[in-house]
Amino acid sequence: MIIRYMLIVKASKYTEAGVRYSQEDQEAKTVYKRNLVKANVLLTTESLQPSATGMKVLYSSHRDEPKVQVGPFSLDDTAWMTEYILIDVETEEEALKWALQMPVPKNRGKFEIELQRLEENLDVLEGTREHPMEHDLKDLLSMLKITGGADKYESRNNSVYRSNRTRMAKRNL
Repeated sequence: MIIRYMLIVKASKYTEAGVRYSQEDQEAKTVYKRNLVKANVLLTTESLQPSATGMKVLYSSHRDEPKVQVGPFSLDDTAWMTEYILIDVETEEEALKWALQMPVPKNRGKFEIELQRLEENLDVLEGTREHPMEHDLKDLLSMLKITGGADKYESRNNSVYRSNRTRMAKRNL
């Protein structure tokens, strides 16, 4: 059984200030993500901008009109994240193993990674139990067949979903 987990890297005073990782830390993170790709578990990874570029939509308990609050927000206000990595693993232990291998930036104080298991919403697409990403990849493959460019995207093991997912993940590095 395949289980998706989100590894959530929590924001810090450094990430909120827009301070970038050192070259050494960035290289370690790139190696880590390449290892996720080689293990065929990486679905996607994204970094978020500081909360100063974000907004919140707040609803009162009475469900009045929503209030929009523009950042920056206090780190004490809520648990902000600065990056997420979505992985596809077979066990909770494997997800934890990958989280423990994530490189920790040096001289940055507290560093926190939260693991959250994703809810499997298999009936997202009406009338089918096909995974949304698999559906998108099949559409892409159909389009490529029409244009004559599909041969290089065919899977070696007739697993279009897995091979294309890995290829897409490599683009995110």
